[in-house]
Amino acid sequence: MIIDLVIPSFKRKEKLDRCLKSIFKAKELLVEDQANIYLYFDNNDVESYNYFESNYPEVECFIMEKQYRAFGIWDYHLKNLKSMGLLYLCDDTELLSDCLVNLFKEVKIKFSDVDGMIGLNQSNIKGSDSAMGLILRKFAERYPNNQCFCPDYVSFYADSEIGDYAKKLGKFYHCKEAKLTHFHPAFYPSEKDFTHNLIRGEGQKLDKKVNKIRKERKLLWGETWELVRSEIK
Repeated sequence: MIIDLVIPSFKRKEKLDRCLKSIFKAKELLVEDQANIYLYFDNNDVESYNYFESNYPEVECFIMEKQYRAFGIWDYHLKNLKSMGLLYLCDDTELLSDCLVNLFKEVKIKFSDVDGMIGLNQSNIKGSDSAMGLILRKFAERYPNNQCFCPDYVSFYADSEIGDYAKKLGKFYHCKEAKLTHFHPAFYPSEKDFTHNLIRGEGQKLDKKVNKIRKERKLLWGETWELVRSEIK
């Protein structure tokens, strides 16, 4: 089984370097190469693109000429998914060395029909169990154009909503053995940077309002295609 490991990034050279090194180390434990790595540099981040394109020939690098944010980039990749699934990962993470081998082990056990979703374990913090994970091909095909991340959201909650839908279908598994370290500034203040601040502010407030309305109306992306963001003034 081959999957696509997709990381969106914007002006985070050092963090992405750290993340990639952990991925390469984790891949060493696999019997065969089962993960193709794709880096997407958001909002015309040419400087970062040029660095990783030059220094990491083993990965595929793409530059987005406008702002997509993480959810938009993952949906962009899912639309033309060729592999058995998409592993969505943030650039401020570090995989433990046995993360991928444990992940693939559980795929074979839980979802040999590639119809499901597996959440990774943010072992150092308490957070959403679907904040990062693997969306398998047949599960993604439930959505129009494989658009798994609800377009009502900009930067928050869409990952949780995918997990909620997968759980409702009995298609979710939280793989506690597939561990990563998430260097979230809420727990690591020194990790706060320009990109972290960029996705907060008014956009975060709007996402909170959207999430509140969707929950009140019992809307779940995948089960229904109703959107509410345009209603918010």
